[in-house]
Amino acid sequence: MNRFRKFKLYLYCTACGLILL
Repeated sequence: MNRFRKFKLYLYCTACGLILL
């Protein structure tokens, strides 16, 4: 469960980075 949450957070961070770039 914790791993899934971390993965979701990673995806969100990546999406945010793409928007910033």
